[in-house]
Amino acid sequence: MNSFFRHPALRIILYSVLFLAYSYTSVDKSWDDDFRAYYQAGDVILSGQDIYDKAIVEGNYLYSPFFALLMSTLAMMSPIVAAAFWFAGAMASLVLTLLMALYLNENPEISFLPWMRGFVSGRARRPGSGRVLFLTVILSARFWLNSIEHGQINLQLWGLALAALYFLHRRRLWEGSFILGVVVTTKIIPGLFVF
Repeated sequence: MNSFFRHPALRIILYSVLFLAYSYTSVDKSWDDDFRAYYQAGDVILSGQDIYDKAIVEGNYLYSPFFALLMSTLAMMSPIVAAAFWFAGAMASLVLTLLMALYLNENPEISFLPWMRGFVSGRARRPGSGRVLFLTVILSARFWLNSIEHGQINLQLWGLALAALYFLHRRRLWEGSFILGVVVTTKIIPGLFVF
């Protein structure tokens, strides 16, 4: 049994099967939670009705009309395909957010993409940064797993907020301010962290 887990190809297959099983259950579950309200609000925008009408949108849509307008692109797809895209976006946001947080913590002089290539290859890592990443993922797992399983928008907004901080850090005020404006327009809570 020990030799099974030492073989890289078998580990990749095992992790892939576990990831696909998690993906299937998360996409299925997210349709019964927050994502349904987002999807329905986008669909209501396309039909020209009121997104805040509780008889039309289940689950009390609490976000801005701007976000419903963004969701109208996903509402053009079937619900399961849209939920799969939403899940993929949440996973990509999680990975990029973790990398962006490490990047901003190290405060390098190079831009993000060259730093990320160096980090992934192991050339640009500070000693212990892999452990910090591992601990961050493990200690916050309860929260990001909950966000993914319920189809919430938190990971996507956190990724955008860190992207805004990146642009502001690089003195690109227009881009950073625009992205931060999108985040705060979508959900007001991240705006509290600005002040």
